[in-house]
Amino acid sequence: MQQHDRATTATFQQWFAERSTSERATVTRLWALTKNTISAQTNVIDAFLRPDVVNSLLASLKPHTRAALTRVQEYGNAIPRAVLEREFGTIRSYDQYPNPRTYLLALSHPSSATERLWILGLIQLLHIGTVPMYVIPADLQPLLPTVPLREHTLQLQPGPEPATVYQSSPHTIENYVLICLDAAQQGLLTYTATGHLNKTSLVNLSKHWDTHLDMQDVTREEHWPYVSLLRAILEDAGLLRSSADGRVLPTRAALDWMRLPQIGRIRRLLAGWSGSSWDELVVLEKIHFQRAYNRDLSQTKDTILTLLTQIAPHQWINLADFITETQRIEPDFARPDGNYDCWGITDRFARPLDGFTYWEDVEGQQLRAIITYTLHWLGLIDLGFEGNSVSHFRLNYMGAALLHDEPWTDMTPKEALIVQGNFEVLVPMYATLFVRFQIRRIAEHIQQHETSTYKLTRKSVQQAVEQGISVENMLRFLSEQSGRNLPQHVVVTLQEWGQQTTRLSLQRAVLLEADDPLLLEQIKHDRRVRLPQVEAITDKIWALQEGDGPTLATQLHKAGYGLMGDTTTSNTPLRKHDLTILFAALEFYATACTMLETENDASNALRRRVAKLLSDKQLHRAYRISSVALQQLEKQLCNEESHISHEKQT
Repeated sequence: MQQHDRATTATFQQWFAERSTSERATVTRLWALTKNTISAQTNVIDAFLRPDVVNSLLASLKPHTRAALTRVQEYGNAIPRAVLEREFGTIRSYDQYPNPRTYLLALSHPSSATERLWILGLIQLLHIGTVPMYVIPADLQPLLPTVPLREHTLQLQPGPEPATVYQSSPHTIENYVLICLDAAQQGLLTYTATGHLNKTSLVNLSKHWDTHLDMQDVTREEHWPYVSLLRAILEDAGLLRSSADGRVLPTRAALDWMRLPQIGRIRRLLAGWSGSSWDELVVLEKIHFQRAYNRDLSQTKDTILTLLTQIAPHQWINLADFITETQRIEPDFARPDGNYDCWGITDRFARPLDGFTYWEDVEGQQLRAIITYTLHWLGLIDLGFEGNSVSHFRLNYMGAALLHDEPWTDMTPKEALIVQGNFEVLVPMYATLFVRFQIRRIAEHIQQHETSTYKLTRKSVQQAVEQGISVENMLRFLSEQSGRNLPQHVVVTLQEWGQQTTRLSLQRAVLLEADDPLLLEQIKHDRRVRLPQVEAITDKIWALQEGDGPTLATQLHKAGYGLMGDTTTSNTPLRKHDLTILFAALEFYATACTMLETENDASNALRRRVAKLLSDKQLHRAYRISSVALQQLEKQLCNEESHISHEKQT
């Protein structure tokens, strides 16, 4: 009986009609249909679909085969091929036999419960999307006994409070987010070619961390998992972005995020983690995936969060029990297709971890890492320890609010800042994130205690003006956030410092110089030369916009004026469209090489140089073109991997 994979659900009647004469005879014999039973029906297929015939067939099945059919029903009449075969065996391939007769003879003695059901036509092998599934034919489903769907409920009992408890607070991660955003605002963070923070950026962050850090062995972002997580979350949440030259900058959305209530801020960070590519198994457990093209990490994270909604808030749950229960009711949360043999997984010692046998080492470790690190860092989960190991966990108030929609009231007081006459600004511990971020943009940090001290200086004010913050906006911010009138001499001094900034400006220009002032006057009145807007520096030198230089040089040559000097412009001779495509191709090449784990010659410096030649609009278009192409590449690789895996299985 040759295997026929379908793309859509078929009926038993369609399946039987497609069989050869010898195959139909084999199926009829295996169903134990007599000639009298068949002759009593106008249509042969009607004999198969009689309730008494189906019941008789079910009664003849061995317990293990009957259990396999029940398992398919528990999955809603459609189960991933790998999941069923993991427990009940595989089906033999038609290609393994020299001729159809030999194959049919072999099928008379099925090698597994799965093969027995497949031979009988009780299940069909179909492709739903990209996943091969065993499906019970639609016209057979009403004739089978009703089976409850598989259980999805965790059976967990709360335990006593552990001897050692580590409580988490959302304030902690918010403080570190503020440090990252502030460092990005100051231009202290830069990406590597792979999109991670470089060594200098990590050192810059460590200077503002509130705990002592030994940075000697920290040379890459992966050596500092907490910062690696923050960077990934802030990027996916839209709070950080990359500039054309590789610098990391805060977005306008970051200011909106700071104004949200605390539960809204943490919800945004949680969504950023769920949607990001940050992988606990790779970063924390040092597990390597060679061929996980169809791995949906975001879906996996969402499934884990859904499982955690079953846990009652504020009750201590044994971590090992939670992992065991997850394996019982939702073992394939990370690999819904049930295929555990195609990702090429190895641990930190290069030992293979493919196969369901290593579920605890992969899925179990993923659950453990997400609970004890990520969700604890996000302020949703408290941890209980036995010795040096985490033994229990519980959803705290923030976790209950986000996962159970429990009411949340932020009891943290909101304190106003104080602007003193000596130009110092006192920022209390409970000042809002928005205030703490904005004050760093206009004042220098002097002292860090429960109440932080900043000072308004000429340098800080002028730097803020250069960044586009007007003195009027600074004064308005200080007045509104302090809730009182500012000292008059502070107002006057800030205005004076701001005015000093606008007295100097630095510009690029092209100079047209003549040895005789009369020659410039002649050019000015020459109708053959369409003179652009110029500014007289002296009676012999004019300044004009850099972009007008090449056009003016061409007109002067045509009018017969001799011209010496460099008439080229710093702009590239390529058209803007050409540059956009060139940069998109460069990004595609560099990112594809990273995905394929191969070396590439597209340095970060080269990418920055090309990016500088494009406007923001062109850069956005180039990134979009590259992203679409990369998605197609990843999809193609995934399809090829699935095809290869399917061929191996069949």
